[in-house]
Amino acid sequence: MVASSTPAMSEAVRQFYLQQSGIQLWYARRPLPGAAASPAYDFSEPEPETSIESEEVPPLPASGKAAGRLAALQGMVSGKPEESAVSEQPKAEPSKSVARNPVPPAEAPQPAAPVVTAEPETPANDARTAALDAVKANWGIWVGSGAVLVSELSSEASSQLQEALASNILKALQMSVEDQFRIQWPVFRNPQVPGGDSAGLERVLASQQDRLKGRPVILLGVAGELAGSVRQDYVSRVWKSVAVDCEHSLATLATDPNAKRSLWQALKAQVLAS
Repeated sequence: MVASSTPAMSEAVRQFYLQQSGIQLWYARRPLPGAAASPAYDFSEPEPETSIESEEVPPLPASGKAAGRLAALQGMVSGKPEESAVSEQPKAEPSKSVARNPVPPAEAPQPAAPVVTAEPETPANDARTAALDAVKANWGIWVGSGAVLVSELSSEASSQLQEALASNILKALQMSVEDQFRIQWPVFRNPQVPGGDSAGLERVLASQQDRLKGRPVILLGVAGELAGSVRQDYVSRVWKSVAVDCEHSLATLATDPNAKRSLWQALKAQVLAS
């Protein structure tokens, strides 16, 4: 076999070609024990741009696939982006043709349907809700044979005195006491406890409607925290049929003869006359 007479490639050129081919070179920094001595490589940065570009060989005329491969090889060696020989050829002008079916003009945009959004709560609604949640109940309820007496109970007056006065009012109306119970609200002092609002109180009252038997109601000092139309709406919604709505409680009537006289006149007109 005849040995090749091709001269050995310099290390700098070899490093350059391997780098252009995407091959990363690695060299040991220190001699390995037991390994043969490595040749003295030149690790200086090659300058392919100045040395190779100055010796560029004009491309030979080629056609087809050979021209594409030649352009790719020249681009890899020179470091310039690959240019396809086909791109150098003049592009043929697109043929002008008349569309048979012209594109119709864009239709006018249709008006969007109005978006219905829920109205945010107004400050008036917030104030109304806050007022209803402020209602506290310590109510004594006496179910008479013809009417129901509901009064705010006072902790400053005697319980026996208030109960006796309620029984005497029903007796004056020629009614006997059939049932008696008490409602206190809220159950917990913490207002953040779920169910402690005015809606919870209304649910409690709704659960006791059977005991009231649909009879007319006499209110004494109930829901005094409310005023005006807010109180009127609340009373009519919660108690349904109200015969007399007096602002004075049993404790106040026990010490105020004028308030007691005014209540008696209202009872004769609304209860005894019916």
